[in-house]
Amino acid sequence: MFPLLLAILCLSRCDGFVTRTRDTEVAPGSVSHQSIIENALYMATAKMFNTMGGSFGALPESSVLSPEIMFDRFYGKATSTTDYRKALEEIKRASAAVDSNHDTVNDPAWHFDDERLLESHTVLVKLYDTIYKASLNSDYAQARALLGQYLHVLQEFYSHSNWVEKGDSVPHPALGVAGADVGVVADAATATCTNCDAESGSPTGYICQRNLISQVNIRGILTSGYYRGPSSSSSSSSSSSSAAAGKPSGKCSHGNWRDRGRSISPVGGISKDTNNPLSPHFSLHGEAARVAQAASLQFLDKLLRAIRSERFAQLLNINNNQTGSVVEATKSLTIAMDTTGSMSSYIEAAKQRCLEIVAASQTSSSRPKNYVLVPFNDPAVGPATRTVDSDEFTQELGKLYAGFMGDGGDGPEMCLSGVLLAAQQSEIGSPIFVFTDAPAKDRHLFSTVAATVLQKKQPIFFLVSYGDVDPLYTQLAELSGGRLSVTGSDVSGIFEATASITNQISGGRTVLLNARKITVLTKTVEFDVDGLLESLELAVGHDRSAPRIVLYSPAGVVVSPTVVTDTTQTKFYRVDGPETGRWRVVVTAPETNWYIEVGGTSAFDTLTSFEYVLDDVARFPGHRELENNPLMGETLLFVARSTRASYSIRQGSFLSADGSTIATFPLLYEELTQDYVATVPVPNVPFFCEVRGVDSAGASFQRVQPTQIAPTQIRLTFSSGDKAVDELAAGATLNITFSVKNEGDAHQFQLTVSDTLELIRDYQPRIFDIPAGGVVNAYVYVVVPANIQPGRLSDVVMSVSLYGASTRYNANFFRKSISIVSANPDVTPPECRIGESSLERSCTGHAHNVSTCHAHKWSAKMLIREVGSGIEGISMKATGGDVEWSVGMDEGHSNGSTTALVATVSGTCCMKSAVLSIVDKSGLTGTCTMEPPPETSILQLSGPTATPVPFGMPPKKTFCMNVDVNKKASVKIQSKIGSAMAYLSFRITTPTALRHQVALGIKNGKTVTLPLLSLVKTFAPDAVDTVKLCITFEKDTTIPPVPMLGSGRAADDADTLFEILGVDSVISACGEVVTIPFGGQTVSVSGPGFVGGVPIGYPGGLDCRWEIKGPAGHYLEIEFTHFNLTGHEIVIGRGDSDFCSPDNTRDELCVFSGKASTKKLARRAPHSRFEWITSDNEAVITLKTLRDSPAGYGIHMMITALLPLDADYDHYDDIY
Repeated sequence: MFPLLLAILCLSRCDGFVTRTRDTEVAPGSVSHQSIIENALYMATAKMFNTMGGSFGALPESSVLSPEIMFDRFYGKATSTTDYRKALEEIKRASAAVDSNHDTVNDPAWHFDDERLLESHTVLVKLYDTIYKASLNSDYAQARALLGQYLHVLQEFYSHSNWVEKGDSVPHPALGVAGADVGVVADAATATCTNCDAESGSPTGYICQRNLISQVNIRGILTSGYYRGPSSSSSSSSSSSSAAAGKPSGKCSHGNWRDRGRSISPVGGISKDTNNPLSPHFSLHGEAARVAQAASLQFLDKLLRAIRSERFAQLLNINNNQTGSVVEATKSLTIAMDTTGSMSSYIEAAKQRCLEIVAASQTSSSRPKNYVLVPFNDPAVGPATRTVDSDEFTQELGKLYAGFMGDGGDGPEMCLSGVLLAAQQSEIGSPIFVFTDAPAKDRHLFSTVAATVLQKKQPIFFLVSYGDVDPLYTQLAELSGGRLSVTGSDVSGIFEATASITNQISGGRTVLLNARKITVLTKTVEFDVDGLLESLELAVGHDRSAPRIVLYSPAGVVVSPTVVTDTTQTKFYRVDGPETGRWRVVVTAPETNWYIEVGGTSAFDTLTSFEYVLDDVARFPGHRELENNPLMGETLLFVARSTRASYSIRQGSFLSADGSTIATFPLLYEELTQDYVATVPVPNVPFFCEVRGVDSAGASFQRVQPTQIAPTQIRLTFSSGDKAVDELAAGATLNITFSVKNEGDAHQFQLTVSDTLELIRDYQPRIFDIPAGGVVNAYVYVVVPANIQPGRLSDVVMSVSLYGASTRYNANFFRKSISIVSANPDVTPPECRIGESSLERSCTGHAHNVSTCHAHKWSAKMLIREVGSGIEGISMKATGGDVEWSVGMDEGHSNGSTTALVATVSGTCCMKSAVLSIVDKSGLTGTCTMEPPPETSILQLSGPTATPVPFGMPPKKTFCMNVDVNKKASVKIQSKIGSAMAYLSFRITTPTALRHQVALGIKNGKTVTLPLLSLVKTFAPDAVDTVKLCITFEKDTTIPPVPMLGSGRAADDADTLFEILGVDSVISACGEVVTIPFGGQTVSVSGPGFVGGVPIGYPGGLDCRWEIKGPAGHYLEIEFTHFNLTGHEIVIGRGDSDFCSPDNTRDELCVFSGKASTKKLARRAPHSRFEWITSDNEAVITLKTLRDSPAGYGIHMMITALLPLDADYDHYDDIY
């Protein structure tokens, strides 16, 4: 099950809080933000796959989660994980940027530093709001960037605060939750640290184990260290003075080796970033990393529940099509269409062809993720249509005509504006198809368009109807990895040029070879085909006449490929199930400047990137991935990643456009990162990246990245405004400042800036000269209009290029997003409370009786109130019997910004649970839950109420009361703690023989009751009606006792109620109904012959049946701590128990749960200890023994009700 998987992951990968795994060289074995995020995303993906069905099935207990394991299991075959891995890289890249971007690296609110915990909490609240809204708007690239930021900030809390030191071993329940109270934060007057102890053997000269003032932890006060950045180049006295000025007296430092405040009294610090003395509290690094990963997974689970599985899958670039197809539908079908008058004949042919492509995509495995349509002419551009509905797309396409949106006449058109808008609206990696008959009028946007498509890896395919082609179109096509085709204006010409569009948008597509502008008429090309290439695809073409090919298999036999497209300009071939080995193709062209592409559909691919060494501003030394163009001749770290562990990369190469080799270099494997790396100089000309290697069988492979790399002489260095996503409210401003350095010959340069919401008020300089090695400072000034609506997103691109240079692209860029947020965000979730209800009255005695529950009905009214952003949606999830519901306005309570609704709900008494969920427009959720009355009344305690327990109580205080099994009553013990903070532990005992379970609830102030469970494990005759129960409370100023005993912490200056919630039903020695009242609680069940924890042997002729019932919406973990039967067989299955019947040779224990067909899944030997997870909140366990059976030792079980599930989750019993 997932807890087990999390443990497996931690054992294998959790060795965290430096920025990236590669940077843990400074502290080997430390856990990085990158690894925590990766592990949490793997876990969340596995959980989502389990809700979506497919062939996910059970994972072997020894397995470590990886993309290929999860995808292969879900789709039922080897499946491409490339797009999924790219999504994870975007998230991890955004996380890493928090530690190096100028806007965040030294901002305490982004790191839970300087006791700015409430501000950091607000950062999380705002980030979640923006992630939620971006996901709802299908702005997944922005949502991924924000998610990386959120997870980084969240994890910083556990590494930089004293949460772990206080003894808290689980994630903070209120962190990042709108409107929640995060607890008491130390005020300015409260001293939190003393000097660390001097230690000559430590690299820092001290060791920090007792530097936190004990009363801070005892009273439950939160604090964090003050961080003052890396040491500056100025004098030490100046540096120390600056650090001291920013660190209040008596306060803790962050204290890592780059914090210059660590040497200022109090010396040391409390950070846990690494597992060695470079971090002062390094001994708690592992625990902090564990809790941070649990918190990350908890948040991802919250996000999954909020946006649901379909959107969560798209967020991670996962195909949510349930066909089991091998491909990932993660790309857009994007069309930019010229609508000027001169397009009259061309536009109809183009529309007809586009409609054919859309229709074809609906029946293929290459169905696009969404559809984007952008019309343009002169002067109009847009509006853009982006939709997941193919019918809506075709309707909008059908509306286009020559002269649509006005007609600026023939001649240059706003083509680049149309392409830019199309690129901004499309998914990463999506090809853009441009239909036009005129050159570009908006030529100044060339470098901006190039910057956008290069960063988003979007190839552009220009389809022009005239022969005199705009050279800018040719450059953009070549740079982006697309093509330019001259189609003519008839349908046949357009068909020829667009024959491979569906191939371009297919998922799982990989490139083996990509060569253009080949200047010889005959050429022999060789390439390696590996075992995971399902189909081999070859395309050859020329503007006027396509070349001919002869294809040879590795055996030297001529192969006749399937002809997919055979047109004048392009020939497209396919070979299904190609033979592994080196293939050869001989190409004969009638003219020079032809191209060849070799690729196919494969479950294997490679990812490549460049990384540079961070400057001193960053929190941790190391590397950061380059997100724009590299500098000519610059030495960078080349990184290649294999998407399959069985495929090893051996070498990398840089290739020119015609496929010739510029440079080749060996790649070394990094065990820590599982990457293949080399330090290499960047070529001075545009190039493609190629990698080669071998699979586990020794077969060679090759892969080429489809997008060209364009080196530049322009270096951009930012000093403000460099966050990937900024959240700005109406009326806010943003100043983006950066420097432009010329690393080449003297030249004149041009700065161009664009954004989709027209927020740019000014930018300077526009055109400027820079000598060789010179630097010019620039700025971009953003102003958000006062009347703009929250929820919108602007894509901002800043590009600096050589002015007037038309020979080739030489530019650099920076791209970011601006999310418009509310100035007063909604922090209050919808309220839901149950009003009138006949559930208990109507269903008592019938709810658990299948023969009568259908004949009895109940009804209830649920009162809903939302103040703030408004209601986004209301849903009902019911299990068991049918439930009907409707929602109407509560006219007496709706006014202004308050929405009041009444939900009327009714159903039969067969209902097991009914949960009404209300989600507001900020992603905040409120729920009402209806559950039937218990099968037997919960027995409660009789005794005194509101007995005060003062803070100065004796070390122990015991309350005893009689338990009357025939009466309902309760006891409350009120504790006025005052300004101090202490732990109160409890244990439950009884002088009288008893076999009941007791639940204790703790109410801290106004927070929700936290139930804890303790068991009384002695036995007594059934006839006992009254027993004595004692509860001992004990003041404890240390970490709480063992969780199995239960513990609670009183809130500061609040009335804390310790309430006995009930004594549950009797647990018999030979089967009965066992009720687990609360999630997270464990019940101990012993079979006959295993009494009081001692195995004494069981008798023959037993027929025991335990019915285990957990709370609705939970599932059960059944752990057999002891199992020893004659014949020693246990059978596990789903459905009815009729298959469980002992033969004449063995005793048999049967465990079953769920409604699927019954089957035997496992057998266990004697003395086994194992666990099983049910599919819902109920299970039945039967024990049948032979009449003359020699006694075995018996059985003992620990049964736990695990955390609540999303309403869609229902296959957990298959996962270990």
